[in-house]
Amino acid sequence: MRPDFAVLGIDAAWTSKNPSGLALLQRRAGRWSWLAIAPSQDVFLSSTPVPPHAWTRPTSPRPLDVARILAASRALLAGREIDVVAVDMPIATAPFDARRNADDALSAAYGAKKAAVHSPTKERPGKVGTDITAAFRRAGYAVATAATPAGARRHILEVYPHAALIELLRLDERLPYKVARSTKLWPGLDPPARRRRIVAAFETILHALERVTAPAGITLPSGDDDAPLARLKPYEDALDAMVCAWVAACYADGKVRAFGDATAAIWTPLAPP
Repeated sequence: MRPDFAVLGIDAAWTSKNPSGLALLQRRAGRWSWLAIAPSQDVFLSSTPVPPHAWTRPTSPRPLDVARILAASRALLAGREIDVVAVDMPIATAPFDARRNADDALSAAYGAKKAAVHSPTKERPGKVGTDITAAFRRAGYAVATAATPAGARRHILEVYPHAALIELLRLDERLPYKVARSTKLWPGLDPPARRRRIVAAFETILHALERVTAPAGITLPSGDDDAPLARLKPYEDALDAMVCAWVAACYADGKVRAFGDATAAIWTPLAPP
């Protein structure tokens, strides 16, 4: 039986103006189970967890406090350390402010499926990305590159949820579910109809994740109420963090591919059976 393994998924905001979702997943007795799922660091760090129906966008997002996040995770894991962190953000062992080999390699593989990655710039993720990478490095987590063997502990992985969902759901192209893009995704639909589409996509993601892990224990909002579309964004952030954590679980199980080189890699899961 495989040994225990703990992973943290972070849907990292590329700027300090937005929150980052977090999800903690643990393998015990060969089964992956969710220990915490949060749409923001404030919820993740709260001593009194906020139930999903009360999730709202933080009014004052702040940079990730890596030390506190690791400490909170350690408490949830009964004293053991996180083995691997997966983050939806460009990271590398060397400075960069433009496209990397990892970006080109993954885009070549998934571009035809409308899942090419965004080009990093000096500003995005810029200092936000270097600060997060440096903080995890100080905590003992090295950047996983294409030279890193899958399953190696004490690493931080770069992942891309759109590509991961294509594999998880066996799609021919990326799944439309982003709240901020709903008008472009469905220009002919009114807000209530767009909300129903987004919530249906959220349900698809959650149910697929729960087929390869234990139940997550969260309830998604209804697609039929009249709440503003912006109220759905915390669920999007939490689900993206869960997808990141699932990719880290695939890395732990050796069921991944690395697109990149010896300075950076984007890790993508193999499609589950």
